[in-house]
Amino acid sequence: HCWRWALFQELLATLKAIADDKNVSVSNVALKWVLQQPGVASAIVGGRLGSEEQAQEAQENRRVLSEDWSLDSRDMLAIARIQEQGKPLINFLGDV
Repeated sequence: HCWRWALFQELLATLKAIADDKNVSVSNVALKWVLQQPGVASAIVGGRLGSEEQAQEAQENRRVLSEDWSLDSRDMLAIARIQEQGKPLINFLGDV
């Protein structure tokens, strides 16, 4: 396995702590992390079409684009420290 279950749980707990600190959702933190990576200009976000929660999901996703918050170096380091413990998924995918 690339990542142990406990490592995923540690990552989720870290993302949750950051989200609580920023008053945003875990998915907002994850998406903001992607957008703050060097060389990344955009990200594709899926939504559930036709669901009652669709408008709420769209509003939630728009929060990522807000200039009111960002991941600071402490947040990025906390996430990076967990990533360093796992193996890169690219080594295990068949599309390489």
